[in-house]
Amino acid sequence: MRYDAIIVGARIAGASTAILLAQYGYKVLLVDRTEVMGKPAISSHFFGGPVLQFFDQKCGILTELLATGAPELRRLHIDIEGFTYGAPRVAALKDYPYSLCIRREVLDTILLRRALAEPNIEFRPNSAVRTLVKSGDRIVGVAGKDWEAHAAIVIGADGRHSTIARLAEADFTYMEPALRCTLHAYWEDVHALPDPALEIWYWDDLMLQVGPCEGGGWVILVSGPQEKFEQWNIHSERAYSDILWQIPSMASRLKHARRVSSVMCLGDLKNYARTAAGPGWALVGDAYSHKDPMMGAGIYDACRGAEFLADQIHCVLSGEMDWPDAMAVYQQKVSESIAAPIEPALRVIESFQPVKPDEYAWIAAVFSNPAFASQISQGLSELFGGLPLEKKKFWQSEAERVAQVLQLKPPAKVVS
Repeated sequence: MRYDAIIVGARIAGASTAILLAQYGYKVLLVDRTEVMGKPAISSHFFGGPVLQFFDQKCGILTELLATGAPELRRLHIDIEGFTYGAPRVAALKDYPYSLCIRREVLDTILLRRALAEPNIEFRPNSAVRTLVKSGDRIVGVAGKDWEAHAAIVIGADGRHSTIARLAEADFTYMEPALRCTLHAYWEDVHALPDPALEIWYWDDLMLQVGPCEGGGWVILVSGPQEKFEQWNIHSERAYSDILWQIPSMASRLKHARRVSSVMCLGDLKNYARTAAGPGWALVGDAYSHKDPMMGAGIYDACRGAEFLADQIHCVLSGEMDWPDAMAVYQQKVSESIAAPIEPALRVIESFQPVKPDEYAWIAAVFSNPAFASQISQGLSELFGGLPLEKKKFWQSEAERVAQVLQLKPPAKVVS
């Protein structure tokens, strides 16, 4: 049987692309080397308004996601060396004024089940792709150990170590080595805040993401400089435990909690973008681009890329555009929306420094008076307008950092 599209990788990017193409009426073969359902994935677990809108309006799974019991996170909680700040989150979309935190094995399973409800989608689990099938220079299918399938288009949605990207010889258009590595695990009976919140913690040179998940569970993710990876990877359980218990405010939250999973350590977190498409093939999700998990952009990028790609493939299969022109549009869209933000975000992460003792009074003042914090973030860049250019750039970045940390309105730019 010949399909309109073969999608390799059945997690968020792949399943979403399959759903969108099936809704256009196209026949899709969805392939994955695992069963996907119930299988964990290394990922930031938080997603907000734009992703909620996509899951609701494009995939129709938001009701099921909310039914998991994952609380609506309408507040932000920041802890910097024991100084805390809490406030309502600034909603990206007024109709979706919250975030959710859901384990990937739950989210991916719900999304894949939705995909398999489409009569035009066929799923082939536990089927690793070994080679590409070509006709001249064009890819026309894939093959595994004992199987082969053909399609008008082959899509790689198979993650950071994409087989499709490797076999298609997709070039990197941007690459920076990993800046940070991560440890994360799942917990139960963590002492909760009065109101559910997306929690971001800064302690020494570490950043933590903490949040309540579905079913009363919690995820606690620790991000540290890449040079810690070798030691963390050898002694991940001990390293993770030592970190959490050395933070007094965290230790008090975990006093009656219990860890219910192993500790997962990841250090191969390169930041990159690849060529998005070629003759008969295209990449989406982490197969196309990957960012440091602390940016919290992976799920959003997967959904956004799926929408871009499905729309352009429809243009091709409907006869509206030819393949090169449609993929040029796709390349431009993902380059501008997904790849372009990598470098500036990395510079922010790279500039992260542990808080100095003489900065504690500043943090206490800012956190105790959000209105003052807003005035500071808006005025810092102008206050030092008479300084040399490099000093202006420094204070501009500090103003933006205050606004970003406290989720305030970005300050006016006086330096580009």
